[in-house]
Amino acid sequence: MVLSSLFCCFRGKKNRRKEWNYSDFLRVSYSTLSEATDSFSSANLVGVGSFGSVYKVVLVTPSHEAQLIVAVKVFNMLRWGASNSFAAECEMFRNIRHRNIVKIVTTCSSVDFRGNDFKALVYECMENGSLEEWLHPTVGTQNPPKNLYLLVRLDIAIDVACALDYLHNHCETPIVHCDLKLSNVLLDTELTGHLSDFGLARFLSKTNNVAANQSSSRGSVGYVAPEYKKGSEASTYGDVYSFGILLLEMFTGQKPSDHMFRDDLNLHTFVKMAYFERAIEIADSRLFLQGENHNIPIKYRERFSLEIQECLSWIFGIGIVCSSKSPRDRMDMGYVVTKLQCIRNILNGLYGCVSSNCDCVVCRRKMNPFFCRRTGTKFL
Repeated sequence: MVLSSLFCCFRGKKNRRKEWNYSDFLRVSYSTLSEATDSFSSANLVGVGSFGSVYKVVLVTPSHEAQLIVAVKVFNMLRWGASNSFAAECEMFRNIRHRNIVKIVTTCSSVDFRGNDFKALVYECMENGSLEEWLHPTVGTQNPPKNLYLLVRLDIAIDVACALDYLHNHCETPIVHCDLKLSNVLLDTELTGHLSDFGLARFLSKTNNVAANQSSSRGSVGYVAPEYKKGSEASTYGDVYSFGILLLEMFTGQKPSDHMFRDDLNLHTFVKMAYFERAIEIADSRLFLQGENHNIPIKYRERFSLEIQECLSWIFGIGIVCSSKSPRDRMDMGYVVTKLQCIRNILNGLYGCVSSNCDCVVCRRKMNPFFCRRTGTKFL
């Protein structure tokens, strides 16, 4: 049995996806959305956010020649800040386009049948839902259990990091997302991660890397950077902090809002106390396939376990540094992408070439100076 299939099977072969002409769907009225959602029936409801509800629907062109499965975010206009959130998302999506950011198909700004203000965003549908649903499934649901294994989670983490690197470093005007969390990472049919929900996003000043306009809301409980609680303006450092927490959550399986975290103990300190030697102990047990070692020749099993521990420790180390208390101690997202890609290359070499003594020398040279194994000291 090919070892690489253990962790790569969930990516699968690249399916050839039909390319839709989104211009066919650009004119969407309130009545069209109301009909498509069966008057916004709960049967079509897939999620509820801070400013509205999301429905999964099928839009059909007037000629009935094509149809498209979409997610429709209907804003609750009675909620304070909903109108600003709608405007912010529209403005953001006029300025961004990236393979790891969810695509917007069209918008609807109209009135409902009562004459009340109605606003909605129509997104490309992500068939595999959110990362939250995969890592923290609702107890008692009828859906079969789902899991994301080590390399798949790492791929998704890289997807999110690439999206943030694009927003921070490659947009004409830098953008800070301000609400990074598992539920805002959506997965397509190939389990590729897409960053969504730009309702709290802000454009940054190019001169000092902070938001030109201040917002009273900058994230969700457990993911909010500590400096925000002291009134600091939104910055890329805040996104990096949220990414660090998200990375630790992805690989420990622990929610940052878990009841076990109180007083001075939080997800950051929990992982830091276990770092470096106890990485396997705090890792989410669902990262690994049951009985995987039986497919590895005995003489390579010890090396396999040590390699996994080392790679997990590097991942946790990145999460620890990104979620540092001081903003200036955190990494740039471009640097994060480089380091995570090195870890992925090492793991791919391990699962694909464990019996051929492949050491991925170049990637190891990039990673080994990063952390001291004995003390955990970072070298940046």
